[in-house]
Amino acid sequence: MFNGDTLRDAIISGANNLFNHKKSVDDLNVFPVPDGDTGTNMSLTLQNSTSQLAELAGEPASKVAQVNASALLRGARGNSGVITSLLFRGFAKGVTGDELNEESLKNAFAFGVEAAYKAVMKPTEGTILTVARVASECVDKTFAEGGDIYCATAERMFHCRVVKHGENGELRQKGKQCELSCGYGGSVGALKAMGALEAGMQEDELKPLVDAWRSANPKIVEFW
Repeated sequence: MFNGDTLRDAIISGANNLFNHKKSVDDLNVFPVPDGDTGTNMSLTLQNSTSQLAELAGEPASKVAQVNASALLRGARGNSGVITSLLFRGFAKGVTGDELNEESLKNAFAFGVEAAYKAVMKPTEGTILTVARVASECVDKTFAEGGDIYCATAERMFHCRVVKHGENGELRQKGKQCELSCGYGGSVGALKAMGALEAGMQEDELKPLVDAWRSANPKIVEFW
């Protein structure tokens, strides 16, 4: 589970990482026309919520999700921005309490994908819709098999069995920090912003953790 502050920090970190890499997403933009603005519009859309989220502290995850969704819907830019805002609008419907647990996270992903697909008259695979759907399916599969998404991340990173509150359980926190920080080019700065040092990690292990996460997630790195 993670609380509202963690969700807030994860969204802000993601928005900052996208801002830093928006050009690479622009270069990927070939559908429906190669207008080269998908990354820019997604980034501008996400930046609409970061200042409001930064003012929240100690709020329940449900409020953080709603504030974020509202800001994105009001400031959506272009088709990609609208789809991004709808993903988060659906996501917010699945976040109903003070914290995100396995069930609410699974529902949030599913609702987000459903909202985005419904908004497009002729959904086309190979776009942001596919990325969102596959991510949702991965989360659903992990939980359906009785797994823990952060343990699964740590197992791929450290090549060993990781069980929450059990075997190699101390590695789960490192997997969690990396999973929340390292997507879309996030590196040492993102880990620090997400509280890695406060969680007990050492400065000199942060870069190796980033490298381990990237090695464990080559398909994600290919998108950068």
